[in-house]
Amino acid sequence: MCQGKRFEEGIALFHYFFNENNIVPNIASFNHVIKAFCELGRVDDALQLYRHAARFGADKETFSVLTQALVHAYGYREAEIFVGLSRCLAIDWTPMLIEIRGRLDQMDAEDAGDYFHKNRLEYDDDDSAEVFKSIATIFVEYWFKHGSEEKAMECYSSIRTWESLPATTGNTLLRLLLAHGKEVEAGALFEVKAKDLFHTMLKKHKRFDSETVNIMVDYWFEIGEFNKAMETFNESQQGSKRMVRCYSNVIARLCERGMMSEAEGFFEDMCSDKDLSPPPDVSTFRSMVNGYVRAGRVDDAVKTSNKLAILKLRKVSIYED
Repeated sequence: MCQGKRFEEGIALFHYFFNENNIVPNIASFNHVIKAFCELGRVDDALQLYRHAARFGADKETFSVLTQALVHAYGYREAEIFVGLSRCLAIDWTPMLIEIRGRLDQMDAEDAGDYFHKNRLEYDDDDSAEVFKSIATIFVEYWFKHGSEEKAMECYSSIRTWESLPATTGNTLLRLLLAHGKEVEAGALFEVKAKDLFHTMLKKHKRFDSETVNIMVDYWFEIGEFNKAMETFNESQQGSKRMVRCYSNVIARLCERGMMSEAEGFFEDMCSDKDLSPPPDVSTFRSMVNGYVRAGRVDDAVKTSNKLAILKLRKVSIYED
């Protein structure tokens, strides 16, 4: 219910199961309802529920959700307790990063520069290198948003070890560089930076994911560079790390542009290649069906829909066995 944005119904079910019928909830159930309260702007109710949840072992998601809600509703100072609890109990830095964003939103440019150097002095060392990369990324975003490319790139250049960059941080930086590159005249510089970052991430098996690849592929499609999109996709699928979500994404992009013969090739690979698991999902079938309809190939659209129905029936049969 909560994941479907039906917050009031989710809260009512939580009350029914865990209050009226005395079923003992786990922390995941608490987190869903805490987040629902926060989404509804009922932060005080979320805090009251947290007091009950704490004895069940609040986790990093609990602290992150409450920190974000408190920063948004009352300002970063009110969230400091959860920043401390998260670092002590969950060994997670996410609430601290949320707090830093909250502080930056209330700062002028001069104070923001001093604040960056303060964080750099505190966290730019071997023990906190991963944390500092995330902090630097927040400041890159801040300076781009405020129109200072020079300061943004100063923060970007402060990241010393790119080889160990976490995929989530790298993905954020890729988006920032590519988005800003489309907005300014000197965009080619940021495109080059993004390509260098992408290839650095690609060298390390655990330092990129399907989102990394999809960001670059989508960028090339958006600016009409189909060949570069395909080169990027093919390069990323070399070796053992072939990713189904990358195939689904490139099929969607091809279908959007009416390139059905190319999409069919990738779709057949997904259906027949045992190394690509799981097989195409509903969204991939939908991309193909919509692409066929737009191209006036109704018979092919019907065949593809029937293929999905058969695939789903097979899954049901397997589960029942």
